[in-house]
Amino acid sequence: MAAAFDAADSRLLNLIQTEIPLTAAPWAALAARAALAPGEALTRVARLKTKGLIRRLGGIFDSRRLGYRGTLCAFRAPAGRVQAMAAVINAYAGVTHNYTRRHEYNMWCTLLAPGQAELERLTEEMRSRVGADKWLNLPARRYFKVRVNFPVYSPGEGPAPKTETWETDRRDAGEDAGGAAVFSGGGMNEPVFTDAEKRLIAALQDGLPLTERPYAALAAGLGQREEDVLAALTLWREQGVLKRVAAVPRHRLIGYSANALVVWRIPAAQVETAGRRLAARPEVTHCYERESPPGWPYNVYAMIHARSEDDCRALAGDAAEMIGIKEYELLFSEAELKKSSIKYFA
Repeated sequence: MAAAFDAADSRLLNLIQTEIPLTAAPWAALAARAALAPGEALTRVARLKTKGLIRRLGGIFDSRRLGYRGTLCAFRAPAGRVQAMAAVINAYAGVTHNYTRRHEYNMWCTLLAPGQAELERLTEEMRSRVGADKWLNLPARRYFKVRVNFPVYSPGEGPAPKTETWETDRRDAGEDAGGAAVFSGGGMNEPVFTDAEKRLIAALQDGLPLTERPYAALAAGLGQREEDVLAALTLWREQGVLKRVAAVPRHRLIGYSANALVVWRIPAAQVETAGRRLAARPEVTHCYERESPPGWPYNVYAMIHARSEDDCRALAGDAAEMIGIKEYELLFSEAELKKSSIKYFA
């Protein structure tokens, strides 16, 4: 059941999902944008976090630009082995998400590791330890969108007017500053960060302090200066290392009770156009092109969140008509077995 929140909360939730400003007093700036009294933004955000509507509040980084590589794995888990298999998978620190989905392959997890060689080692080790008779390893070839942003409106409000397109930041669309696609399988120079920079990344990922001057509090905890922290974060934001500082809400508590991983079979010549068009839809939070191993024909993946399964089906059907592709499946989430953030440079 969705938790209660008012219209001012919904305005604020929409703003802080988009971005928390990289300024000395971000809450004051957000209060002005949300038409709130000075100091009210911080008070409301603290309350929303205490109530559990905000899952996480901190830095959202591009893992590839930090030197990490990732993959999506799917397993066929017999009913009597789901919990045992989940225990093995969830014990890996690099597993950030693990869900059961309504499909023959009913357990889906994401795995991140510091470098391609370590990713391949951990993937094979995990497969061996899980002992599944059927599994898929689905590394990304490129990504078109990673942007978890749920339009929020309070009880009594109607939804925001439907828009046909969504302006996706290049950093959310898997592109470098020049607009060229960045692929996940390497090809980039490995970044180098100082120990102080690594500590800053880890601290911001752990969470933004809920104080009037959060970046000053963050800097003080690291023995650094506020202006140096803001300068580093601003530079990383421009470079795409830092996608944004923002809030990640608990989507079920703000009314999005259904989600489906939609897997598409798209001819290679149409992937670029179809992927970008799918990514332009606001209900799509993630959109990837992935490897398609033998026996698994799907190569484009779009994550859809909605208020009901019927809404998911309708949105997927509308998207299929838009891109002219009829071969797809919806894999509905059933249980959240793990959802966390990777601890970079742990």
